[in-house]
Amino acid sequence: MATDSDPRALDDGAQAVRALHALIESTQQLEPADSYYAIRDLLACVRHLSQIAQHVATAHRNNADRAVPIDEFASGLGLTGAVGDQLDGCRQHLEGARTTLQNAADRSSRIHWLTPPRPTPAEPELREPSLGDNLPQPIAAPPGPVRRDAPSRGPQL
Repeated sequence: MATDSDPRALDDGAQAVRALHALIESTQQLEPADSYYAIRDLLACVRHLSQIAQHVATAHRNNADRAVPIDEFASGLGLTGAVGDQLDGCRQHLEGARTTLQNAADRSSRIHWLTPPRPTPAEPELREPSLGDNLPQPIAAPPGPVRRDAPSRGPQL
């Protein structure tokens, strides 16, 4: 878990956020056949978030004696317990999301996606021949500027 006393843990949290951003990017143009794997990845993320919420709630409750209020408003609220309760509520919502995602993954695993049809090539347009069909085509100029060398003055001695 990320803490000020352990810079490596802060890096771990930043890496987790980058990994979630990568998951967001990879699902923007998702093929339906890959949706099962995306649901499983999302399910794993929710499962981990639930565990993190539980760990943070426990840390707040177990260390309430070390909490110092920063203003008068905070002093009377028992904030450490309130934060723990809110995180427990968050964890309950995450567990509900986990159950829903598990159901979606189970159903998604029963779907076989067909390959999308390829567009059929357009048939050539049939037209009546015209008089100009058999005329020679003009020669195209070479691309770029035409180089003209200076006239030769004969052999150089």
